[in-house]
Amino acid sequence: MENLQECTIYCGPIHGSLYIESCRNCTIFSASKQVRIHNSFDVDFFVHVASGPIIEDCSRIRFGDYGVLWYSGLNAHMEKCELSDKPNLYCDVKDFKWHRAQKSPNWSLIENNLHTKQLLPKSKLIKIFAQGHNREKPFAHVIQSVNHDQVDCLSDNDEL
Repeated sequence: MENLQECTIYCGPIHGSLYIESCRNCTIFSASKQVRIHNSFDVDFFVHVASGPIIEDCSRIRFGDYGVLWYSGLNAHMEKCELSDKPNLYCDVKDFKWHRAQKSPNWSLIENNLHTKQLLPKSKLIKIFAQGHNREKPFAHVIQSVNHDQVDCLSDNDEL
């Protein structure tokens, strides 16, 4: 995801990495094996990540637990993406531009009680397919998307 401003992205589990570039004033929910964030500011991430998030050239980035997001089918998606048995390392942030012993000032944690659980109806889900990706296996299950070029919408009767 690139060049997002003042938006909220709800993304179901991704079978791979999430790459964020040049985002401002956003809130992003996602589950993935890796999260890499570059040149972004004032962004809140609610993530489940198998390895600690990586930030570079960022400031005022906050991380919280993806567990605040829930929708019907989430557990099955977590299993399909091989994330259900992985610990959530959202608080093990690595700032590649901070080389001191002290914690980086460029990120902080969001207390769990600062955000209420988000319940999302299945009718709001969208399947996104990566270019050239097998259309039988979605790249991600997303609730809101900025670029609708390669998006298939789901109805309440569709299987995920």
